[in-house]
Amino acid sequence: MQTQIANDRAYRTLAAWASGGRMPHAVLLEGPAGCGKTAFAREIAKAALCEGENPPCNTCRHCVKIGKGVHPDFITAEGEGRARSFHVDAVREIRAGAQISPNEAAKKIYLLKNVQDMSPQAQNALLKILEEPPGTSAFILTCENKSVMLDTILSRVVSLTLDMQGGRESADNRDAAQALWESLRQNKNAEALAVLSQYDRDRAGFASLLASLRQTAEGLARAGTGPAPPLRLLEIIDIIDEIEGANAGNGNIALLGGVLVARATPGFRI
Repeated sequence: MQTQIANDRAYRTLAAWASGGRMPHAVLLEGPAGCGKTAFAREIAKAALCEGENPPCNTCRHCVKIGKGVHPDFITAEGEGRARSFHVDAVREIRAGAQISPNEAAKKIYLLKNVQDMSPQAQNALLKILEEPPGTSAFILTCENKSVMLDTILSRVVSLTLDMQGGRESADNRDAAQALWESLRQNKNAEALAVLSQYDRDRAGFASLLASLRQTAEGLARAGTGPAPPLRLLEIIDIIDEIEGANAGNGNIALLGGVLVARATPGFRI
C-alpha cells in the first residue's frame, strides 16, 4: 500500500481497511475542490476490488481498469456543478442498477461526486439504499462540506476528511493542466517541462495537476475524440496512472515530470 505525502492519515486508514478486509459499504470523502477526492476514491475502489495480495496492487485486472477509467463495475455519477443539480431521478437509477449483479468484480462501486449538490429528494432517495445496501454494491460519496448533508446519511457512512496540504487551488491546476496538455499534444517538450517545473517542490499540487490531466484524457476518451488511434488515449491515461503511483511513493517530482513528457509526447497527435 502506497502512502501519499498529502492526506497520509486517510491513506493509512485505507491501508488498514484493505489489510484487514474491512472495507466499509459507504464512505464519504469531504474536502475542498482540488484536494484529491476523486483520486482517493479510485484508490478505495481499487482496494475494494483488488485481486492481489496487498490491495491495491495496481497490477491486477481490476486495479488496471479502474486506473484507466474503463472498469464496468466502477460507476461515477454527479450533478451539473450547482446546488440541487444532482436530481432524485439519477439516484433512483443508481438504486435500480445496484440491484443488478456486477459485470466482472465481486462488487459494484458507485462514486457519487459532489453530493452537496443533491436536492433534498435525492438525499432521501440515497438514504434508502444506504439503509439497506445490496451485498454486491458499495458507495463512495464526495463533498466539499458535509454539513449540508442529512444527519441520517452521515450516520450511515464512514467519513474521511482530505485537505490541500499546501497544494495549489484547483482553478490554477486546471489552467496548468490545459497548458500541459496542449504542450504535449504539440510535442513542445520545453513548454511542457516549464509548466511542470512550477511543481518541483509541491507534491500535493503535482498530484492535483496529474488528476486534472487525467480528467482531460478520460473526458476525450469517453467522447471518442482526441489523439488517434483511440488506444493512444488509454496509453496516456496509463502513463499518468504510473506517474501518480510514483508520486504517491515520494518519487522525485522533477524526474517524474521528465518521464511524463518523454513517454507521453511520441506519436501524440490529433
